[in-house]
Amino acid sequence: MVLEVAVLYVEQGQEDKFENDFKVAGQYISSVKGYLNHSLQKCIEQVNKYLLLVEWEKITDHIIGFRQSELMKTVGNSCIIIMIPFPLWNTLNLFLTTKLTIKNLPLIF
Repeated sequence: MVLEVAVLYVEQGQEDKFENDFKVAGQYISSVKGYLNHSLQKCIEQVNKYLLLVEWEKITDHIIGFRQSELMKTVGNSCIIIMIPFPLWNTLNLFLTTKLTIKNLPLIF
């Protein structure tokens, strides 16, 4: 599994349009071979800043299957047109993960 991470800045005042466009784009993203899941997080302190996280089975699913696809050229452009500057993506491999369990918590009485 690889994780695509992008920090997205949207033109101020265009946040609602971007969010609506992304709901449609998300449906298309999820149809691509190798797609696992995605989330779009909105920054609390800066309302025109978003964090996009997309999990793919393999890096080729992300780069070739999605980013170089006709789908990206068509659907992606509707969201990208209101982003400033053009977003930069990073693709990451999982290095370490932890899960909170009761045994990890200190006992407080």
